[in-house]
Amino acid sequence: MNMTSIEKLVAKGESDRVELKKSTAQLKGAGQTLCAFLNAEAGKVVFGVTDNGKVVGQEVSDKTRREIAAMLDRFEPPAPIEVTYLDIPGGSKKVIVLDAPPRKATSKVSIGIFAAENAPR
Repeated sequence: MNMTSIEKLVAKGESDRVELKKSTAQLKGAGQTLCAFLNAEAGKVVFGVTDNGKVVGQEVSDKTRREIAAMLDRFEPPAPIEVTYLDIPGGSKKVIVLDAPPRKATSKVSIGIFAAENAPR
């Protein structure tokens, strides 16, 4: 995945397989969405994009990476979510993509006490 593919993805807007978030301050909601994606047909959560589809990026610190890792560690069973950090040209900010692949297991995935069956769509 590169910035060109992100810009094309974002241009299409949110869908049943793509959710856009301005920053990882919205990480809890992103975890719930990823849970739903894992129990359905796959999907991506993209951080660093405004509600109107503008790619703004966000600062990524060690704390940001730890918070993402901690959220991903809450999935039961463990989920094979790919995390990609893409540099925004001309600055220090990044776009973060969490990619949930299609489910292969027959069991449902949950995050913490949040069950996928209750996930917003």
